[in-house]
Amino acid sequence: MNFSLESRVPFLDYRLVEGVMASPPQYKINKGVTKYLLKESMREIVPVEILNKTNKVGFATPEDIWFRSDQFNDYTKKFMINNTFLTEKYVESNQIEQLIDNHVRGKINASSEIWRWINLEQWMRKYFN
Repeated sequence: MNFSLESRVPFLDYRLVEGVMASPPQYKINKGVTKYLLKESMREIVPVEILNKTNKVGFATPEDIWFRSDQFNDYTKKFMINNTFLTEKYVESNQIEQLIDNHVRGKINASSEIWRWINLEQWMRKYFN
């Protein structure tokens, strides 16, 4: 969460988390209703249509567009396709290069795979280099 937006700060207090985790299961999920205890505690404060909302939408980032930009494409290729590429033990760099090229040309959306490889490579460099 280093640079993201976080609106759940009150729910990150370790005492609240420990208390909820120690509560009986029916207070967490009750008859298919998730966050049951939270929703019940807010029933007099929050409108019922908000409490019962089922179409939750997360904060999406346009990484598929970012990974197609010249700047990021250059970074990705320098980072992922070189002689210090540690992830190559698990994934062949020529397959990665081909997938990145297909992504950049708009043939496919491989942003999820590219993101995973970048993170795996960063992790490998931190802990195995």
